Amino acid sequence: LVDCTGVDAGVRAEAGVLRGPRGAVAYAVMAHFDDADLRARLAVRDALGVVGLDLLEHVH
Repeated sequence: LVDCTGVDAGVRAEAGVLRGPRGAVAYAVMAHFDDADLRARLAVRDALGVVGLDLLEHVH
């Protein structure tokens, strides 16, 4: 895994390369949201976690 994560008010972004026994994938994910809204922040965190799990399933 090689990755770079960026965080700013209302923005979460990550890009990287992930390798596993079944293959490799390059990815980039970005989300923009209302940082003052706790629900929005938690929803973005959860959504990015789902993307991460999907990537792991793809390569393992």
